[in-house]
Amino acid sequence: LDSGVDINHNDLKNSIYINPGEIPDNGIDDDANGYIDDVKGWDFFNADSSIYDSSTADMHGTFMAGVLAASGDTTGIR
Repeated sequence: LDSGVDINHNDLKNSIYINPGEIPDNGIDDDANGYIDDVKGWDFFNADSSIYDSSTADMHGTFMAGVLAASGDTTGIR
C-alpha cells in the first residue's frame, strides 16, 4: 500500500487495470466486492474510488508505480 497513483502518467496510463465487473459512476457496487465504483482501484485512506488526489499527496505512489511499470522510452522515470 502506498499513496495514490496518477493513472494518466505516461509510464502508467497503458498499464492501469480496469475492473470489468464495475460500471463507472453509477453509485452501485456492481461486482459485490464491498467497494462502490472501484473501476480503477480504491482509495483506502479516503474510502472512495479516487485513487489520485493531487501531485503532492500522491507523488510517492506515482513514483514507485512508475519505477515498476516504466517503459523503454526516452522520457525517463519522473
